Amino acid sequence: MINKFKRSFQAKSFNTKFQILVLVIASFFLVTVFSISCIWRKALVNQLYTNAYREVSTISSNLSDKLSDIQYLTYRIIDNDAIQKLLIEDNAGNANQQATRNGLRYQINSITRDTGSVQTAYLINTDNINLINFINNTDNILPELSIEEIVANLPNNPSIGQWHFSENLTRAVYARKIFSTNTSSLDYLGTIILTVDTTFIMREIKKISPYSEDTLFFLRYNNETFTPKLNQKNEIQARQKINSLDLKQSYSRLLLENDIYYVGQRTIDPFSFVYFVPNKNLLKQITNLQILLFSIFSLLFILFFLAINRITKQLTAPISHLAHKMRKLTDMNDLEHFTPLPSPYEEQNEVTILYNSYDAMIHEIKKLIKDNYEMKILSQEIELKALQAQLDPHFLYNTLDSIHWLALENDQIEISDMVTSLAYLFRKKIDNASSFMSLSDEIEIVNAYITIQKFRFQSRLQYHLTLNVVDDSIEIPKFIIQPIVENIFKYAVDKQDTPVSITIDIKQHKECLQIKISDNGPGFPKDFIVEESTGIGLKNIKKRLKLYYGNKGQLSIYSVPFEQTIIKIEIPLNLRR
Repeated sequence: MINKFKRSFQAKSFNTKFQILVLVIASFFLVTVFSISCIWRKALVNQLYTNAYREVSTISSNLSDKLSDIQYLTYRIIDNDAIQKLLIEDNAGNANQQATRNGLRYQINSITRDTGSVQTAYLINTDNINLINFINNTDNILPELSIEEIVANLPNNPSIGQWHFSENLTRAVYARKIFSTNTSSLDYLGTIILTVDTTFIMREIKKISPYSEDTLFFLRYNNETFTPKLNQKNEIQARQKINSLDLKQSYSRLLLENDIYYVGQRTIDPFSFVYFVPNKNLLKQITNLQILLFSIFSLLFILFFLAINRITKQLTAPISHLAHKMRKLTDMNDLEHFTPLPSPYEEQNEVTILYNSYDAMIHEIKKLIKDNYEMKILSQEIELKALQAQLDPHFLYNTLDSIHWLALENDQIEISDMVTSLAYLFRKKIDNASSFMSLSDEIEIVNAYITIQKFRFQSRLQYHLTLNVVDDSIEIPKFIIQPIVENIFKYAVDKQDTPVSITIDIKQHKECLQIKISDNGPGFPKDFIVEESTGIGLKNIKKRLKLYYGNKGQLSIYSVPFEQTIIKIEIPLNLRR
């Protein structure tokens, strides 16, 4: 599987590979950022939960303080000596009961009037008669809760009072029995009952941040649970969950009807305050921040991808263009399409080097094509000349052979040798089977040509041949020496009366064959250039050397008129196109 992936990746273009690499790096960066954001979110959520618990604790303390203030009022009433005295008089059957009750009303109102949450105070004597404010002991202060029931539920000894809350926590009743504090017998004197407006509970709850209509609050007292919002969404299920909550735990999370709630609780005896805050509301700021960050990162990723895509195209476009151009080389048959490409960069860099190398390759290809083309033309010219020369070779051979035998019959040995050399020379010139021949055959051609010319110039010609090679069967271009010797006869031997010495020195130096043809004729002028000469022989030889061997095949001239002129030919032995 891995090898298959590697092969698939390697088969893709350089541009695609670069984009994949950048995307992998970008993806790794995004995964890293996402992981860090998750860790950051978890830490921030824990901090939010801790802050929410602090807020819940503060609200719970405020509620407990307000309820404790109500309880403290009853302490003040019980400890009031005037109230104690008036209650004893009333229970004793004082004749002036109205004045006693007015005095009790005044004392109690003076204590409770500064507490705005206390709505009404009731004082019940030992006979269950209400001494202040008008209400019968059978009347209900709260639904299904009468004064008689309230008094009956209170313990018959000094103790803290009892709370009674309405089902929706809008009203409450706090009741406490009053015992004599002036005697050691602690006689029962009556009961103080305060009705309380508990709407302050809802006002405190709304201070929770963030508060919404889905926020739930429960007050637990004496194993009973009260809430200001009855029949609210998830209220019944939350009420059931409270019974299983560990109220000693500061906060937790619960799932109610597919909604996650943050649950904060605090117990301040004798109350337990439980808050259900929708987790989505509590984490709304974090969620919005995460959405914002995600949007920003997504936008940055898109911009990053577009920028990288553009940069990769800018970086790889020159290489892709070069690769496309090189791919088309195999389909090009027209030499004009082999054009160099200008580098897209002025400074020297890797791309510039590639373009320069491509231009050098195109130049070399065009040069090779031109050389090959010229070699074909030259070969065609040679073939054409050979065809023109092949009028009837057998007729010419037979004629020369007849002259040879006729000369022998008449003892004309020189004529016979001359005709034999001419026939050999003629046979080799019209042989077009190959453009190359062995060194020994080339020397035979030169010797045959020299033999013919000796009959004409005799003592005016001196010829020397030095051969120093390992193997004279090595192949060299055909007629590479004879045209030079022919030029010596044409421009030196034929035009001067003094003897002309022709020396041919052939030797093998390492992997190169060196041929030197020298004479003491008029030579060449100082500004002589082979390529610009009007003659054919030297120009043809040099062109063929270049075609066959490139720059390795050399033809050079050293000339001092009437002293020594040397034409040097260098042929590489292991290189031939």
